[in-house]
Amino acid sequence: MDIIKLDDIVLSIVKIDSFEIDESLFSGYRRKRLGELKTDLLKKQSCAAEYALICAMQAYSNEILPPFEYFASEHGKPEFIEYKSIHFSLSHSGDYAVCAIGERPVGIDVEKKHDIISGVVDKYYNPAEAKMDFTDVWTRKEAVVKADGRGIAADLSQIDVSADTAQCSEKKYHLYKIDAPEGYFISVATLIDF
Repeated sequence: MDIIKLDDIVLSIVKIDSFEIDESLFSGYRRKRLGELKTDLLKKQSCAAEYALICAMQAYSNEILPPFEYFASEHGKPEFIEYKSIHFSLSHSGDYAVCAIGERPVGIDVEKKHDIISGVVDKYYNPAEAKMDFTDVWTRKEAVVKADGRGIAADLSQIDVSADTAQCSEKKYHLYKIDAPEGYFISVATLIDF
């Protein structure tokens, strides 16, 4: 498990098989979600995401102890029930789960590197993005729409992530590229001028 601090954001990166599971520390939301998942891999990824949340939150404020109760909004953005001033985002892919926590809206995405999907590039990538690494662009777009709160309901083709900032819903987001484990990309977006 790695903890990274960027400005006012705390990130945690968890390898799926590298921790002991104590489900008594999990939120009610996560315990319910685990009961709905059908495969062992999805359950492991879900547990790792909750563990990443616990680690990031403890690094953010060691005075707040788990479980951290939260719910998912209409578009899937998680929000704490008790700690309204703290924003967070979760993601998992392959062998890793990640969490970002901060004082402003934040989005994080991790993706295992994969080949170009030309239909996706044609539909959602502008010419500058089409020249960049396919998976890197995708994690950047995902991070922005997660920070925005609309997830994939946002029009990904209208979000230009070829620079260090991106516009979405008339709001501006700062983009961070995180050093990721080999074969993965991790991107974080935070709202500017919150």
